[in-house]
Order: sequence, then C-alpha cells, then structure tokens
Amino acid sequence: MERPPVILSIHQNGTPQFPRYFIIDQFMRVWTGVGWSENEQDGLLYGDSNAACVEVQRLLMLDYMDKPLRRFRAPVYLDLFCDMPLTKQEIAR
Repeated sequence: MERPPVILSIHQNGTPQFPRYFIIDQFMRVWTGVGWSENEQDGLLYGDSNAACVEVQRLLMLDYMDKPLRRFRAPVYLDLFCDMPLTKQEIAR
C-alpha cells in the first residue's frame, strides 16, 4: 500500500516587526527540530522564511535519501520579472 504524501507548510508567528516562522504537517503538528508535536508551543521557530523553507526541503527529502539518484539534463526556461535588464552572467550569479 502506498503511503500518502507528506505535506508541509510554513506558518508565520510573532509580530509584524519581528516575524517568526514554524513548520507544520498535514496533521497540524509542529516541527520541534527533532520530531513532531501537537503542541504549537513546542514548535521550533525560524527567524526568516528562507531558513524554514530549507528545513522543509530537508524534511521532504528524508524519505528519499536511501534511494538511487538519477539525474537528467534538460533545457530550462527562466522567466524573470525585473525592472532592470540583466546579463547572463548576473543571472547565473
């Protein structure tokens, strides 16, 4: 039987001046840094949303780390909405 997918999301906490972020799963449990808790106060707080996103990616990959990696090369299109023109070197950086 196939396991249902893990669904993680980032929620904002704190104040508008000092926002903090925490991770919850589809069962409304918070990530504590070592496991999941139903008590929101146990949740690990992140100082910025990017740090929380990096942790979400790590958590999502845990189920796949023991599987072989297959890499494919494909053309990619990148759409940028920007007020100023950018060179290819600036985009690559």
